[in-house]
Amino acid sequence: MNRATIDRLVARLANPGPDDYFCPVPFNHLYNDNAGRWRLCCRAQPFAHTISDTTPAQHLNHPLMKRIRKEMVNGKPDLVLKYCSKCIRMERAGLLSVRLQGIRKLLALERPEGNTTLRAAARVARGWTGRMPTKERCLELKLRIFGNHCNLRCYMCPPINSSSRLEELGAIRDGYWLKRLAVTDRFGFFKDDAAYDRFVDDTIRILPLVKKIRITGGEPFLLKKHYDFLEKVVATGQAGEISLVYDSNLTAFQLGSRHVTDYLQHFRRVTIYVSIDNIGPKNDYIRHGSHFGKLMENVALARSMPNIEVAVNSATGMLNAGDVCTIADFFESMNLGTGFLPCVINKPSFVQARHLPDALKQEYLGRLANSRHRDKFEGLEKALNQPRDEAEFQTFLTYIRDLDAKRGTNFLDLWPEFAPYVTA
Repeated sequence: MNRATIDRLVARLANPGPDDYFCPVPFNHLYNDNAGRWRLCCRAQPFAHTISDTTPAQHLNHPLMKRIRKEMVNGKPDLVLKYCSKCIRMERAGLLSVRLQGIRKLLALERPEGNTTLRAAARVARGWTGRMPTKERCLELKLRIFGNHCNLRCYMCPPINSSSRLEELGAIRDGYWLKRLAVTDRFGFFKDDAAYDRFVDDTIRILPLVKKIRITGGEPFLLKKHYDFLEKVVATGQAGEISLVYDSNLTAFQLGSRHVTDYLQHFRRVTIYVSIDNIGPKNDYIRHGSHFGKLMENVALARSMPNIEVAVNSATGMLNAGDVCTIADFFESMNLGTGFLPCVINKPSFVQARHLPDALKQEYLGRLANSRHRDKFEGLEKALNQPRDEAEFQTFLTYIRDLDAKRGTNFLDLWPEFAPYVTA
């Protein structure tokens, strides 16, 4: 690939024009949502085609994918404005979008000409058809196909992603919160077993193009089909060339007699992004059903394996916006500081930190201002400086009290600073 072409592309990324909405995702990523619809990424608008009627290889070079790639390098957005509207709205509001985060990573590369994403984009920039290459490991597959069984009931999780949360919300006020929070689509999106088998068989066929597989659920380590899939990948002999990435609550490392470590040892590298949103009892409240002590034991076990890296994803909203600096200190003390990755909750809207009372927002902003970790929380700081909606905060309080009534808990025991805002 002509290095000059990549250099010109990198220069554009550093100094974009008004219609430049380049994103790395269409050049390195295949993603389906929990309703089985193909998307560019988890924040993009869904396509009409699904994993039940379109295999990974077909989606890779689908006409929509090819056209979007060309729009992104030519600076003439049309479909991009439609399918990437969430990131674009965030950027216009002065927030840090996932797209911009991805571009920052590309610009930080020491050798951009060696990056498969930039090489693919450069081909498009030189008048290529928009098809992805078929002779290079360049793809990350994000697979959400193995089920939604999960043992936790996290207060901010979309119910469709957790069987336990679906059950809990369905039992509260005749399913009021389930109706309010659930998407209309149901999990279990393959129309039949044959469609699932076609999808898996096609995934196995394109493994020579795959450098990374990201697996999510439900809780992946509790899903039988996930173990079956790993067996098939290992049997191809290609596992040693592929990295695995997991989004996991890491409350379990086995299912029955099947230990996930027996499979993970065959892969080139494994990264487990563990969802941890606070420390001790506060984490166990936010991620109801978790046990922080056992969780830390599993973190230590994973880190003891030579090919496994552990990072911490922390979703920041109403109940931990004031604790982020303490959380960052904790993981820094565990030598996980660089792997502590905070994000800001966008849904449900009523748990967004921006809707906290102004006095709490100012208190939390003060903590951020005095913290050496401030740079990690740019997104949270911007969110706390956004205007609030009192109706959303009142909805949050009603929601939390309903969860407390169901669980026999009281969030004020852990967050007494909310007491002045709670009426009897």
